[in-house]
Amino acid sequence: MISYAQLTPGRGWRPLRAMLYYAQRLGVASPLGHVLANALAAALSVRHPASGELKGDPILEQLQRDGCAVLPPLLLDEQIAEMLAFLAEREPVGNAALADYKLTDVVNCPHVMELANHPPMLALAGSYLGCAPTISTVGIRWSRPSGETANVQNFHRDPDDWKMVKFFTYLTDVAEGTGPHVFIAGSQREKPPLFARRYSDEEVADKYGEKAFVTIEGRRGTMFLADTSGVHKGAAARKAPRLMLEVGYTLLPVFAFDYRPVKLTRQLADLDPYINRLIVRPHANPNALRSTSPRYMSAT
Repeated sequence: MISYAQLTPGRGWRPLRAMLYYAQRLGVASPLGHVLANALAAALSVRHPASGELKGDPILEQLQRDGCAVLPPLLLDEQIAEMLAFLAEREPVGNAALADYKLTDVVNCPHVMELANHPPMLALAGSYLGCAPTISTVGIRWSRPSGETANVQNFHRDPDDWKMVKFFTYLTDVAEGTGPHVFIAGSQREKPPLFARRYSDEEVADKYGEKAFVTIEGRRGTMFLADTSGVHKGAAARKAPRLMLEVGYTLLPVFAFDYRPVKLTRQLADLDPYINRLIVRPHANPNALRSTSPRYMSAT
């Protein structure tokens, strides 16, 4: 869970961050939004090129066409069990419908940062964005059955950055009634509105047709990428709770957030300091972060 920055006048107001945030929103919503985003990605790639850039990759092609793509599993079931055991000892913060774990618990949860920095994942994200990705969000959230419906459980677009893609992993089994992710295929190619808003199911169905709805269900360990500038929602959990990991990759920091990188308390393989700069602090002794990487299922 990353705190929001104060973007309007008042205590803790961040005027420069507010200016950057609203400039980005105006730019993305302009007729030249996609052109400006690609130009920014090209400029960033001069110093921070995408590693292992992919060409002709079927997952990348589906992501570019539809805006979402299911991935081969990267976690073993026993590794998910380790993650759940770790989280069972921590308390999430939230309300009856949604609850998030603290950022320090998320990044130190087994396998989270390894997944976020998994080479195939960085290659897919970098190839989609056009430069080395910035990890701008990392979170683990419960969606719980309740009489409430949170804003993110209605259709919406994420106004996070000029270009973005998010990686999701279900940590519980997800089916109808347990909060599956729903994405409107192709909607990421549209010019987004200047002001964020919510859309009703009926409004979305009338505009795009039922065939555009992509509902992602699956047992725990199901993984997918989505460009959440497109229309999407996490359906409300009605029958059973859903636990999901999310990692956001963008060109720049999300100016709506107040970043305070946290300390890693466990050993793991080297992390790229540029890609991870917003989320974790550099370690005083880089050798202390070296360890044997855990075994993951193949991404190919």
